[in-house]
Order: sequence, then structure tokens, then C-alpha cells
Amino acid sequence: MVYEEKVLNLSAFDGLSTVYIAFIHTNDDGDSWYIDDVSVAASSTCNAPGSLNSAPFTTTADLSWGSVPLELGGYDWRVMDDGDDPDVDVPAANGSTATEITTDTATGIVGSTQYDLYVRTICSVGPTAWSTVYNFANDMSANATDLTTSIGANSTGGTYSNVASTAEAVEVGNGTCWFNTDTANNSVWFKFTAQGNASYIISTNYSGQYIK
Repeated sequence: MVYEEKVLNLSAFDGLSTVYIAFIHTNDDGDSWYIDDVSVAASSTCNAPGSLNSAPFTTTADLSWGSVPLELGGYDWRVMDDGDDPDVDVPAANGSTATEITTDTATGIVGSTQYDLYVRTICSVGPTAWSTVYNFANDMSANATDLTTSIGANSTGGTYSNVASTAEAVEVGNGTCWFNTDTANNSVWFKFTAQGNASYIISTNYSGQYIK
């Protein structure tokens, strides 16, 4: 038997002398329904989120953070130049999300640059302080495909598409060999570790809109 924890915010009923709580089974496709360890207590402090993370591309970064049970109005986030203060300095990118949304995309940032991510929670009494800083580097090769190399043999590889790959700011968007109508202005990046003192030849074999 596996239980799933549910946390409900009852602040909408503040000030009422009597509040009724009901548990209603709405499905009929199971044999049993179990409820255990029910408690009603004063709310704890609404905190800033943790588990901040970023998947960086060249000029964008996919941001994420952990949910906060007492969140009521979503979250604010700011991407700052490394070392800048989110309460004082101008952010490199910023935004807000609706309630229960813990992901967003930062745009307009610069490749190969160190950034700091801060997120705060919107609670019933207003926003929290900013979260602990999360530092990340927005690297053009952040999502490069790993190639395995060995001296005297071809690298291992496969078929790779430029769909959802690393964007490079200097691209025009209408290249003849890499252009894809769904993702104009994208390239595929590869990376490998040299195995000893040897010469390496890097080549690609194009087939339609794909790189092999």
C-alpha cells in the first residue's frame, strides 16, 4: 500500500468560527480507500523555494525550482550577473510564474557567461526573501553531444538532429546545410576528450536536415 501526502492551504477560511472538512470518494474503480494521519495545524512559514536548477543554452536558460506548499501567487525569479544583488542591481533576465508553476525560461542572456539565479515565493502576506543563490554558466556547448574517441579508430556516433539543439547567436537563420523550418538558428554541438598525443580529424556527413 502506498500513501500520497496532500497539503492543503486553508487560509481562505481565516476568521471563521467553524470550518467543516469532508473527505469524498469520487471514483468507483477501486476496492478500498484509506485516509490516515489527518492533522489541522497553524501554518508554518512560507519559505523561498529550494532545488534551483538551470539547463543553459546560448541565449536562453530553462529554469526550475522546488514547489512550496504555502505558495499562493506563484514565484518571481531573477537571473543576475555573477555577484550582483537581486534587490539592488538590474537583472540580466527576470520573470514571474503563475501559482504551482515551478519552471520558466530566461531569454536574452549571453553565452559563456556566469550568472546567479534567485527565486522567491509569493505567499499570503507577500513575497518571501530571495532564495539561496544558484550559480550557472550559460555555455554555447552546454548541450553538446559526447563522442567517444580512440587512437586509430573512428569515434562512436549516430544520427543527430538540430531540433532543440544549442542555439548560436551568430547564425543567420537560413543556412543551407543545417536549416530546419521548425528551429531556424540552431546548431548541433559535439565534444570529446583527446586520448593521448595524436591528431584528430573532425568531419560530418550531412543527409537532408540531419547530421550523421
